[in-house]
Amino acid sequence: MTRKNKHQRPIGIFDSGVGGLSVLREVKRQYPSEDLIYLADQAHVPYGEKSREEVLRYAEGIVRYLLGRESKLIILACNTASAETARRLQNEFIPAEYPNKKILGIIVPTIESLEFDVPTKVSLIATKRTVESDKYQLELDHKGNGNTTLTQIA
Repeated sequence: MTRKNKHQRPIGIFDSGVGGLSVLREVKRQYPSEDLIYLADQAHVPYGEKSREEVLRYAEGIVRYLLGRESKLIILACNTASAETARRLQNEFIPAEYPNKKILGIIVPTIESLEFDVPTKVSLIATKRTVESDKYQLELDHKGNGNTTLTQIA
């Protein structure tokens, strides 16, 4: 495989299903000159019914695959993978196996995209595992200013 210049390397995006296509579209809209690789893990959908270790195993395999395609950045467009494995992937897997690579979950950017200056009600429709992790509420509590009410529906 020919080594590509960092700017020519793709951004890898994955989800356990097709919901991540909205993330793909937005990344494509904001960064039209970037090459993108999207992987939907249809073999294991839905992740919300899997154990944390299963989700981690699937995510690690997909991240390895995408990094093997010279991705310069991986975006976990999957709520369950972000809720259950993002920190572990970021703090353990990536530094140990791919120390110069970056991986982003979807939860922090989603919360950061909210408008906090006006009272807002937000509904999250997600897998049971994502809702039970309470990661969206924790991030909202950390980033918000108390004007946003989150209702989570599994």
